Amino acid sequence: MIGLVGIVVLLALAVALSEARGAIHYLNAAKALGLQIAVAVLALVTPVGQAILQTLSAGVVEAISYANAGIGFVFGPLADPAEGLVLAFQVLPVIIFIATIMAVLFHIGVMTWVIRIIGGALRVLTGASRLESTCGAANIFVGMAESPLTVLPYLPKISRAQLFVMMSLGLSSVAGTVLVAYSALGIRSDLLLTAAFMAPAGGILFGRILVPETQTPFDLGEGDDTQPASLSKASSLIEAATDGAVLGMQIMISVVAVLIGFIAGIALLNGILGGVGGLLGFPDLSLELIIGYAFAPVSYIIGVPWEEAARAGVLLGQKVVLNEFLAYANFAPVADSFSAAGQIALTIAMCGFANFGGLAILIAGLGAAVPERKAEISKLGIKALLAGTLSNFTSAAIVSVIFAAGGFA
Repeated sequence: MIGLVGIVVLLALAVALSEARGAIHYLNAAKALGLQIAVAVLALVTPVGQAILQTLSAGVVEAISYANAGIGFVFGPLADPAEGLVLAFQVLPVIIFIATIMAVLFHIGVMTWVIRIIGGALRVLTGASRLESTCGAANIFVGMAESPLTVLPYLPKISRAQLFVMMSLGLSSVAGTVLVAYSALGIRSDLLLTAAFMAPAGGILFGRILVPETQTPFDLGEGDDTQPASLSKASSLIEAATDGAVLGMQIMISVVAVLIGFIAGIALLNGILGGVGGLLGFPDLSLELIIGYAFAPVSYIIGVPWEEAARAGVLLGQKVVLNEFLAYANFAPVADSFSAAGQIALTIAMCGFANFGGLAILIAGLGAAVPERKAEISKLGIKALLAGTLSNFTSAAIVSVIFAAGGFA
């Protein structure tokens, strides 16, 4: 039950770092935390939630199998798992297929209505504004650069705190396109889906605590159109599918570039650290060793057994400092060496865009959408990264408590 301590510590840290502790609306924060817990319990413990989660998980598996048909046609034997895992040919191309499907669903209006329904529930259950709730719901399905576009006409008018909540939501979440790619690595899809649906509540929670509302928030009136703006600009279904595939390719190429650059950079840095460490009597000194020890206490309080905390800390450090895909790619081959508790905590904790690479994408995307507020967005960046990280870690601690109580396996 160490996860309970983790929840308290993470919330206390957020309050301590709040820029206006006296302005925190604790009731609304409690509602958001309650929703974050309720989503986890509903998904992992209740028969109805488990059935829904199993159905969605099966859908993820089916989506991967459909994607493999296209991948196999293009790459042939390179896409055959029997030849060994080749990330660029067997896992990452799944993103292209999912992006295509999402583009089609947005074009025909399905995703717009799904976002409206989930956003309405978020508004009622957390007290968030219609705009924040819509953006939070969109983040479950699309990336952090795209989700604010659902409320694009209103971005210049929202308060600073509302802008921060939207940034926090973006970094707390993962897009549906890459979530399926994580699953293709062998990561448990039920846990990934649970984390994805917990993220909006966590993003609202820590967004409100770190940057409380001190202005008059902007929101739509009861008579205003609350329909989320469509993310599809295509004139036909075929054009939408084509645009989605191209976008998916762009995302895939970005992930490939980041993985190559970061892994090569880590190897270079480890070579330097090893050389310097050798001169000082520490030949095994490496970035992983430093990060592991730095994040070990965090790993422990979110539910990882202490004997695994240092190894888990390496993965959490990679997720925060580098990239969550890199962390999952390194976690997948060694997942079975962790206990069930360790696997669960790590899977949930790493499910979010809260890292420096994600922050750069968020600032660039949101800054382009509302250029007159780009300086404000940049200043809020590091704090938004903290909010997203705290949200991810709190979700992990909550799920760890449920697991420790025997709520699920």
